[in-house]
Amino acid sequence: MNKIELAEPMNSVFDEMKAELIKHRLPVVPNRTFKRKHKIRKRKFEIYYGRVS
Repeated sequence: MNKIELAEPMNSVFDEMKAELIKHRLPVVPNRTFKRKHKIRKRKFEIYYGRVS
């Protein structure tokens, strides 16, 4: 699995988000792009599941 540098520990939670993204046919971004785009992805995630605390 890619190194995901987020402040919160989101191991199994991120698996759910990735499954959501695949379900909506959004690409799972490579790691170096993920560092720039993770805030956008996280925002999509929060729409589905609410803010991660």
